[in-house]
Amino acid sequence: MLFHSPSFLFVFLPITLASVVLADRYAGRRAGLACLLAASLVFYASWTLAFLAVLLGSAIVNFGIARLIERYRSTPRATTLTVLGVAANIAFLGYFKYVDFFIENINLAFATSGEPAWPLLHIALPLGVSFFTFQQIAYLADTSNERHERHSFIEYLLFVSFFGSVTSGPITTLREILPQLRNDAIFKPTLNRVLSCVALFSFGLFKKIVVAEAFAPSANAMFGAVAHGQTITMFDAWGGTVAYFLQLYFDFSGYCDMALAIAALVGIKLPINFNSPLKATSILEYWKRWHITLTRFITMYLYMPMAVRLARYHHRRKSGPVVRFILAVALPTVVAFALAGLWHGAGWNYIVFGLLWGVALSINYAWREARMPEIPAGAGWLLTMLVALVSMVLFRSETLHEAGAILTVMLGGSSAATSLLDWTVLLPLEAAVVLFLVTAPNTTEILRDYPVTTDEIAERTRHWLTGLTWRPSAAGTAWTAMLITFALLSSDNISGFLYYKF
Repeated sequence: MLFHSPSFLFVFLPITLASVVLADRYAGRRAGLACLLAASLVFYASWTLAFLAVLLGSAIVNFGIARLIERYRSTPRATTLTVLGVAANIAFLGYFKYVDFFIENINLAFATSGEPAWPLLHIALPLGVSFFTFQQIAYLADTSNERHERHSFIEYLLFVSFFGSVTSGPITTLREILPQLRNDAIFKPTLNRVLSCVALFSFGLFKKIVVAEAFAPSANAMFGAVAHGQTITMFDAWGGTVAYFLQLYFDFSGYCDMALAIAALVGIKLPINFNSPLKATSILEYWKRWHITLTRFITMYLYMPMAVRLARYHHRRKSGPVVRFILAVALPTVVAFALAGLWHGAGWNYIVFGLLWGVALSINYAWREARMPEIPAGAGWLLTMLVALVSMVLFRSETLHEAGAILTVMLGGSSAATSLLDWTVLLPLEAAVVLFLVTAPNTTEILRDYPVTTDEIAERTRHWLTGLTWRPSAAGTAWTAMLITFALLSSDNISGFLYYKF
């Protein structure tokens, strides 16, 4: 079930909400939790029962390892168990996502040696496996560091499988979710909470079904043409890349809005995962706004452990400031983002995508640490968006060869006479949408008087819509109804969320 499918909107979600509220009212909070867990398992099993078996198996193993870590805490065994548990999760994720990638590269390496090629396994990728595996890696690390309270397996399994976030995040920690599961007010919705959640969901629904899908044909046409060896114009390359960027932007932003709204309907607040990245005026700021919980995971569980160890190594060696920066900042940044790129998919294009951002972030860190003059906001924005667009080419292309062909055309190397895309329509549309995104408040800012997230909401930017807020008034209800109606009328043959494949 997709969040925007009729079966979810008109069958699963209403039945789940009603069942959870009634179970809580007549049998208590634990009954409500059990009902919500059952609904989450049904939701995940709706894709295929085999995926549910994978999810349950992963949760059972990680819960058992965490219990052993707790038993032997403050002993060397706990560290060993943590390392083995994290390694097991990485191997688990690697089996589903990267086995064929490694086989392909091994076959390629020995293609001229006469060795027979290994057959690809074509392993089905369980939905959300990257997200719930990262959550459980963080869970083991936090257990080792005593960062959460004791909990039951029911609470843990709900944390792992909650239908509002299991498919594409946000990547949460148990210490964020557990106190909410134990709050007696969790399944007692108020009218204002329900109305604000429906409003937030309607914004997300509109972004996905209407806006993201409007840019999909242009993006697909350009990238598809290159994949089939066709020659494209410079406008095709730039226009198609911007179209894909905006498609992914509204697709993921719409998903994040819907995930926040669904969770808040049952009384669970999730962290913000998407916060107007097109307003970023630096590389560092961009990654504080795009896929925020992934950036947090990378920082806490990849970057910091590497940076601390390398900083200690530098301290022992007493090398100069340049070596210190390379070892303690640049190297862990590049490695962490290369791994983050690989997390997105099994392909060299994803690795180069991660390396690009790692190098760009390192340059940004170096500029700041060297106390260089501050880049004007406009120039910083243009530079950040240029890096983002190059990364989108790598992210969307199937191979590095295709990405290289598109980037070459973007730099002016093209012999195509006619454009695939209608620039008279696409260019003004893209310009208008980008201008709106840069100058307008986002949806959580519009609903800041009715918070549905663990994060504090403040209108961070002054703009022409300063002070715009949603209220549960007749006008607010009318806007919500209009967005939902327009989205549903446009919902024929709508694809799944782009991040589902990661």
